Parts: sequence; structure tokens; C-alpha cells
Amino acid sequence: MYLILSALVLSLTLLLTAEFNLTRDLATTKDRQFSMLSGVSKFFASSLFICFFLYLILADSVTGFSQVTYWVLIGLIFSMLGDLLLIPRNNKRSFLLGIAAFAIAHLAYMAAFIPLPRENSSLIYVSVATAIFGLVAYAWLKPHLAQLFRFMVPGYVMIICAMVISAASVGLSIDNYWVTGGVIIFAISDLFVARNRFVSPGFVNRLFGLPLYYLAQLMIGVGAIEIVN
Repeated sequence: MYLILSALVLSLTLLLTAEFNLTRDLATTKDRQFSMLSGVSKFFASSLFICFFLYLILADSVTGFSQVTYWVLIGLIFSMLGDLLLIPRNNKRSFLLGIAAFAIAHLAYMAAFIPLPRENSSLIYVSVATAIFGLVAYAWLKPHLAQLFRFMVPGYVMIICAMVISAASVGLSIDNYWVTGGVIIFAISDLFVARNRFVSPGFVNRLFGLPLYYLAQLMIGVGAIEIVN
């Protein structure tokens, strides 16, 4: 496990290094080199959170895949696909496909946690807080949206909110703060992606967004295993 986590930290460090250099005015040759480093390191980092989750399943002797672990694995796979699709820069089609992949990942996490029991009080608290989060996020993004994104972004925000409500309400009900924290951090990391694409592009979005994103995937995986056990 520690080897996987160490490799993930190294991949993330290389990814952030490449992204930092890509925001500077570099020669074309170096720019291509850092673009390649960014893509390769992102591929490895995303592969490693899947490896980490599979390791947890084997290490905790979970017999086969339960409904929770199955859907979480699907979510991780589509998250990785979204990562890869967001690698090309200034490519609208690739960005749209990447967002679609992340939407499927959120739906997969919903499928993992919706069937689980939860306390009504937790559901109410999480629903109110998440609704406020969603409305504020959309109000912030709305002035910056144009064309297709005027319709796509609010739909994506609703999917994120539904995922957070379905998972966090379960987590709070059973004191599983891995799941609760993981889905909340995942939603926050999406804000940095949106900020970079629609509001204010820059390395700072990746500096905060990428570590939060990878942390979220790890936390959701750990939380899912705890629920199964």
C-alpha cells in the first residue's frame, strides 16, 4: 500500500511540476516535453488510485465485489478516463467528453451509496447544505458560461449535488467520514476545474485542485471498503 501511495505522490509531484512549467512562456520544444510529462504523470497517478482500491479489496479479504465496491470501481475508472480526456489543452470536444466521463463517475458513486440506509436527519442536513453549495456555485459560474455550457454546467452541478447527498448522508449516518469527506472534497476539486476553464485560468487551480481530487478518490475508496466490512 505504501509503495502505491508513494508512487502516487511522486506522480502528482511530477504532474504539478509539468503544469507549472506549462503556464510559463517556454520554447516550443520544452513545451512539448512538459506536455508529455503532464500526460504521462496524470495517467500514472490516475491508474494508481485504481490500484490502491484493488489493493484494499484484496488486503481486507472482501469476497468478490459487493454492489458498493463494484460501483465505486466503475466510478474510479470513469474518473481516470475523464482525467485522460482533459489532458489535451484548448480542445473543446475533449473537454466535453471529459466532463461527460466525470458525470458518469459521479453517477456510479450515486449507484454505490443510494441503496444504503441513512438517518433522516443526516439526509436533511446534507441536502440543505449541498443545495446551498450548488446554488452558490452555479451563481458564480453563470456569468462566465456561453453556448452549450449554459445548459451543460447546471446539469453537471445537479449531478454533483445528487452524488454528494447520496454518499455524504450515508457517511454521516454511520460515522464513515472517509466517504463523507471524500465526496465533499471531490465536489470542491471540480470547482477548481470549472474556475480554470470558465473564470480564471492559471496554475493555482491545478495546485489546489489536483491534490484535492486525488485525495478524494483515495478517501472514497477507503470509505467504501469500511462500509463493506
